[in-house]
Amino acid sequence: MKRFPKLTLNQVLPITERIIAMYDKDISDKSNLKRVFNTNIGYSRVTFPMLPAGPDHPKGNVVLNVNARFFWEDVPFGLVILKDIGRILGVPTPNCTKQIIWH
Repeated sequence: MKRFPKLTLNQVLPITERIIAMYDKDISDKSNLKRVFNTNIGYSRVTFPMLPAGPDHPKGNVVLNVNARFFWEDVPFGLVILKDIGRILGVPTPNCTKQIIWH
C-alpha cells in the first residue's frame, strides 16, 4: 500500500471471509479456516480427477486424469498466478510451489 497509495482493495477479503461469503449456507463450522474447508458441503462434492487404471498398471486401480479441468485451469490459472504474484511482491509461496511441482 505504501508503493500504491491510490490502490483500493476494499473488495479483497481474507480467504476465510471470502469462502464464507460464497458458500455461507454450505458451511457448518465457520470457526476457523480449516473448519471452513472441512465442513463445506460444496467442497466435499469435488473429487480428485482419477480414471480407472489398465489391468497392467503396477501402482493400483486408478491413475490421475491429467486431461481434467483441474490440470488445465486450476493449476495454470490459479496456483501459477498466485505464485507469480508472490514472486512479484517478494512473498514466498512454498505451498503453491510444492503443489505445482506435485501436479
